[in-house]
Amino acid sequence: MLAAAVDGGQTQANSLSLVSGEGELDVQAQSDEVRVQSKEGLKLISANAEVELAAGKTIHLAVAGGASVTIEGGNITVACPGTITVQASKKSFVGPVQQAYLLPAFAKSVCIPCLLQAMGKGQALSPVNG
Repeated sequence: MLAAAVDGGQTQANSLSLVSGEGELDVQAQSDEVRVQSKEGLKLISANAEVELAAGKTIHLAVAGGASVTIEGGNITVACPGTITVQASKKSFVGPVQQAYLLPAFAKSVCIPCLLQAMGKGQALSPVNG
C-alpha cells in the first residue's frame, strides 16, 4: 500500500489514515514483523487509558546518543554514556515481584477457504472470522 507519495518533497495532507469509529483497530503480521518508521516524530497516545508495550523476549528503547533501556527476562538494564538523573520527591526500592503478561496466540496456518471466498467476492482483504 502506498499513499500520497511525493517525489523529493512533502505533502501537507494526511497521506494515509486508518480510523475505527467504533470498536478496536487491529493490525497484525501473523508470520513476520510489523515495522513502523517515521522521518520525523512518532507518537503512541492513549487519550483515556494506558499504553501497553509487551514482548515475548525483549523491549529495547534507545536514542542516537547512546542511552538505552532494555527490559529482558526479569531484568531491566539502563545504559548511558552520560549522567543518570533521578528526580522524585520520594524514592522507593522494594523486593522483586513477578507478573506474567498474556501474549497473543497466532494461527499456525492460513485459512484457505476464507481467502478463496474473499477472492471470489473481489475483496482485497479476508475477514478474521471467515
